[in-house]
Amino acid sequence: MLYICAKCGRSFFRRNHGINHRAKYCSKNCQFHDRPPMTEELKEKLISINIGNKYSVGLNRKNGGLLKCKTCGTEYYASETHSKTRKYCSRECKPAWNKGKENLLFRGELNPKWKGGITKINEKLRKSIEYKEWRRFILKRDNYTCQLCGKRGGLIQVDHIKPWSIFEELRFDIDNGRVLCVPCHNNTPTWGFRLRNYATKNI
Repeated sequence: MLYICAKCGRSFFRRNHGINHRAKYCSKNCQFHDRPPMTEELKEKLISINIGNKYSVGLNRKNGGLLKCKTCGTEYYASETHSKTRKYCSRECKPAWNKGKENLLFRGELNPKWKGGITKINEKLRKSIEYKEWRRFILKRDNYTCQLCGKRGGLIQVDHIKPWSIFEELRFDIDNGRVLCVPCHNNTPTWGFRLRNYATKNI
């Protein structure tokens, strides 16, 4: 349906979402034209009554609050619904969005799930950033292609040519890794219970 903006007078098209629906403004700039300019006095007043959000104080008229980020400590505004669950000011501060970077603020005793160091060493190494970087490099180097049958993509795994449990010094060696598909990986002499026979012959 065609409407006329109440601020600039420009005609614009909007869908009719109901019988009583009527669009008055063509954009956000025209919609907020009658709002008073943000001053320090108005900002302090809005903070005192807990109105505002992270992006612009006092524009959404929802009862929120001033929160403090758990990672960097900066203060930010959140709406009433987000103020109960939100803990971080941005995605970069959230541990799940660190994209492979170590978050030193949540390691060891600083982590709320710390139980005194009961995680096994093998599990720590498998989940470490060094192992993830090693695996990512092997996948890119071999172009996600099985080195035995030549199949690309699908269910592929990164295999240690010399086993992980026997050769500890070669765990993160680039030359000791290769990409294999699941059937080819299951047929290797170091997979599953075959590792016992391999260990008796090579030790």
